[in-house]
Amino acid sequence: METTDNNTTTRSIANNAKQKNNLYMSDDAIMAGVIDLMVGVSMRGWLTDHEMNFLDNLGMERGATFLIRDGQYLHPNEVELFPMEIIKASIRQGGDAIFSHRLTEPKTKTTHVHTAIVSDSSTHTDILGFIGPDELLPTKKTEDWFCHLVELFRDASKQTNSAIATLKDHLTDSTAMIVINRSSGRVLYINNHAEDLLGIEAKEVTGSEYGRIRHLLRRSLTSHKITIDNLEFGELYLSTVTLSPVMIKTTNTTTNNATLRGALREQISVLQTATDQIEQLGATLQNQAIISTAHLVRNEVVQLSKHLLEPERPRDTKQHKRVASTPHITDKVEIL
Repeated sequence: METTDNNTTTRSIANNAKQKNNLYMSDDAIMAGVIDLMVGVSMRGWLTDHEMNFLDNLGMERGATFLIRDGQYLHPNEVELFPMEIIKASIRQGGDAIFSHRLTEPKTKTTHVHTAIVSDSSTHTDILGFIGPDELLPTKKTEDWFCHLVELFRDASKQTNSAIATLKDHLTDSTAMIVINRSSGRVLYINNHAEDLLGIEAKEVTGSEYGRIRHLLRRSLTSHKITIDNLEFGELYLSTVTLSPVMIKTTNTTTNNATLRGALREQISVLQTATDQIEQLGATLQNQAIISTAHLVRNEVVQLSKHLLEPERPRDTKQHKRVASTPHITDKVEIL
């Protein structure tokens, strides 16, 4: 592959008029997708299927959008669409420049490639690129489209920098943890402990909606304490879900199921009352994040109530007689 024109064209984003992108997705939808992508890949180092599909949908027909981090192709994964040496030579100039290259191979048509740095921090450098046939669209229109896309990626990067730094302080390898974007409802990160506890593969569920794993979390309530921390970064609303093993102390005594169920009902009633108060506070402050959190907690309390307080199945007559005549001694469970 050889370069047909030796001069690399650079254009500053500041000198390009902001163009409405010609795709089906709105700018808001693109921003939401880019934020999910950047936060997620910074924590785990790879792209989900959902994020790769998102990048594919950004590209024009007969072209391909690619993403490079620290000299390695994230998408397409480990497929070099364009010689890395040429990209590295271009980005050494840094800044807000956008680079355009025309390349040819023997017996093929000319290929046009656009690249730009969309995130450059002390830990990572991300490059967004687009490659397609030179006759795909008029050069000016293609460049304006790519310039606008780069602007959206760079704006998203600015929004996520502080979030990523804060999240990395919250991440732990000692307990099971999940990170969720409350705005999109998608799971952004699952650590190894959460994989083992829930019996899932991170690559299978990361990027999917929270509802896909909610029943697995509910199943862990009997042995783990679930702590939810809500983090807010401008328009970005994230939650970290930590599952810690419950400390249990046992003493030898008679267990009264009716008393235990009554205590559980009282605790659930307290949770429902607290949820109502939180929801009222959100409505007073006109804070949608608080209201959304209250709805989430309310749904979980309802499901918990159904799960823990469902009536026992009736036993056969003989068993009832035996239990009635001989008190059953067991261990009392006290959750600290």
